[in-house]
Amino acid sequence: MRKDSGRWQNASEFIWEVDTDGLYLYASRAVEQILGYKPEEVVGRIHFYDLFAPETREETKTDAFELFAHRQAFRAFPKVNLHKDGRTVALETSGVPIRDENGDLLGYRGADLDITERKRAEEKFSRLLESAPDAMVVMNEDGKIILVNSQVERLFGYRRRNCWGRRLKS
Repeated sequence: MRKDSGRWQNASEFIWEVDTDGLYLYASRAVEQILGYKPEEVVGRIHFYDLFAPETREETKTDAFELFAHRQAFRAFPKVNLHKDGRTVALETSGVPIRDENGDLLGYRGADLDITERKRAEEKFSRLLESAPDAMVVMNEDGKIILVNSQVERLFGYRRRNCWGRRLKS
């Protein structure tokens, strides 16, 4: 286990290291704030997938090990974990491979960002958008359509998937 030198103690993300089997080798103090576990309850005792929510555990575990198989860095891998108190926590995980001097994979180092509140806001926004009686179109800064509600299909006959990524004509 790596000793927490204090350099990560102010990070709001849960910083971690796991071996190739997914066993935690390091857990920053933020694991307690995000998932309710003290670092010593996690390190050397729990595999990262043991913390996945039961209803998505096997699928998420398979997806995670598929990422590991590529032996490359990854960003914003979505997952739902179970807090020690039983509630679910939505996380985005990013990681980089740890290699020995021969280039062999030893594990991964990364960070989990709690996106639970963002997910709740997105779901609320989605429900509001879908309940609107009018056709609603959301565009990004470049003017490309990134979201439309079902009224666009009903009122104009456009399929949603055919709208995404297109620009509105002026």
